[in-house]
Amino acid sequence: MTRAIRFRLPALAMAALCLSLPLTPDAWAQDRRGGGGSILHTAAVAGYDFWLGQRNELPDQDWSYGATIKYFGGSPESNRLGLGVNWMHSTLDVSSPVAADDRSFTDELVLDRVGVDLYYGMPANDRNEVPYFLAGGGRLTAEGDTAAGETDSVQETFWQVGMGIINGDAQNTAFALELKYIGKAGTEIREDNGIIELSMSLGYNW
Repeated sequence: MTRAIRFRLPALAMAALCLSLPLTPDAWAQDRRGGGGSILHTAAVAGYDFWLGQRNELPDQDWSYGATIKYFGGSPESNRLGLGVNWMHSTLDVSSPVAADDRSFTDELVLDRVGVDLYYGMPANDRNEVPYFLAGGGRLTAEGDTAAGETDSVQETFWQVGMGIINGDAQNTAFALELKYIGKAGTEIREDNGIIELSMSLGYNW
C-alpha cells in the first residue's frame, strides 16, 4: 500500500478551501453586528489525538484531519439543539505487527472515523460565540497491509462525548473548537483506554 502522507501543521492551510466572504459590504457589516438564529457550519478540521493506554506497537499521539457539518437551531438568546456529521482521518505507524480482528497489520494503519453528534448549545456570549456539549458515536475503519501481503480493513464502533464552542455569526467565516473523549464500543481494532481529541474547524456559517 502506498504510504499515506501524514498530516502536519502546515496542512492547516487546507482550511482555506472552506473560506469565503459575504458578497456585499452591507452584508458584511450586518453579519459583524451579530448572527441570526440557526447555524449551519461547514468546515475543514484539524485535530491532535492522545491515545490513552495505547498498545506498544502504535504511537500514543498523532495528528488527524477531516471535515464536519454542524447545524444548531434556535436563537442566540436561548439554549439550542443541534446535529453534526464529521469525518476524521489519521495514519498510525506500526513498529511491529499489530493484531486486529484475526488479522496482523504491518507498516501502518490508516484510520477513518465517521461519526454523528447531538449538540446542546448554551446562549451566545457577548462575542456571539455559542458554547455547547456533544454526545454521539459512529464507526472506525482501519486499513493496512497484512502479514500475508494483502491490503485488508477492519471496522468497529465507538462513542464520544465532549464540549466545544462555535462562532455564531451567520453568512461569515467561522471557527469551532472541540474537546472530545472517544471511547470504544468494540474490540476489533482498539485496545486503548480512550482517545482525547482536541480539534479546530475553520469554514463558513451559512
